[in-house]
Amino acid sequence: MLTRDTHGEISLYSSAVAVTLANVPGYVGACGRTVLALNTIAPLRVVNDFCYRLFAKNRMRISAVLVRLHLLESGCLVPELPSTGA
Repeated sequence: MLTRDTHGEISLYSSAVAVTLANVPGYVGACGRTVLALNTIAPLRVVNDFCYRLFAKNRMRISAVLVRLHLLESGCLVPELPSTGA
């Protein structure tokens, strides 16, 4: 992910996500601002960027698992195909 703010500053990876979230009001914005503050410390930025890349690489698998968990939790079952009656 790459973002550019109104001053032309470019952010990458976890910093880009944090910049985006920091502009959302409420709790989500506070989390974004916290990650931005932590990313000023080099070792933490490396860890955050590693986690970002790991999540980005596996986002489809993560989404599929979360959807399955939600369906199981809500009791929603996928309908079966009708039988052909043969």
